[in-house]
Amino acid sequence: MAVSLGAEFTGGQRTGNRWHQCPRKAGTVAKGCPGRAGTYVAAGDSPFTQSLAHGRIRRYLEPMDEPTTVLVADDNSVVRSVLREMLHGQGPLSVVGEAGDGERALELASTLRPDVTLLDHRMPRRDGLSVIASISAHSRVLMLTRTVDEDVVLAAIRAGAAGYLVHGQFGPAELRQAIQAVAGGEAHLSPTAARVLVSSVRRAPEPRTADRHGLSRREREVMELIAGGLSNGAIANRLVVAVKTVENHVNRVFAKLGARTRDEATAIWRGPRRRA
Repeated sequence: MAVSLGAEFTGGQRTGNRWHQCPRKAGTVAKGCPGRAGTYVAAGDSPFTQSLAHGRIRRYLEPMDEPTTVLVADDNSVVRSVLREMLHGQGPLSVVGEAGDGERALELASTLRPDVTLLDHRMPRRDGLSVIASISAHSRVLMLTRTVDEDVVLAAIRAGAAGYLVHGQFGPAELRQAIQAVAGGEAHLSPTAARVLVSSVRRAPEPRTADRHGLSRREREVMELIAGGLSNGAIANRLVVAVKTVENHVNRVFAKLGARTRDEATAIWRGPRRRA
């Protein structure tokens, strides 16, 4: 919390959201003021200036707990209203914005930079999956949707979602817990989403290499799409990842194939040296 101390400010106490100035008279010790904790309120022009003269700055203002800020993104206004009510007045949580589509959610996330964005999957203009990676650059994403499709859950996690909650499988308390967990850098999944993730990992471990060039499974997918004539942007939409992620894959593919252009990479990939 940034604080500007004027020449007349000597410290204070807070009652609720109000601050009371401490006495300025030398030797005065007031309840809740710095002197109460053993700090003498000095006389003179400014205790702030006097502290600087001694090579240190006294901190007279006790830090206030800042709320965890939340952006709610869902195309259903009723759902947004319910979520807002669930979070209103419940501890250090504050809804700072609402969005009814994916594009607006991305705009607000980049402007407001909330701690957590509650993001639905199916929304107009741009769906939730297509903006997860971009929003994650400004805010942690907690998916909040009715969709339990395995492909959607996995795509959301791969794109950068830190949590996945399914409507009907959580209450107000768990929602608040999930928001705080995600804001703190942890992951939080509904039981269904967790089972999908575990099942996927057990069923389909990714091989380290898939051919003589050393391409991973994902790199093979990217190379096949390159060979099909798709641009990086089109590949990103197809794989539901960020364009920057695709660019990184392309650079690694080119390096492993020893290619400098897409045409050259395609020729090598489709040439006689390729092995399945």
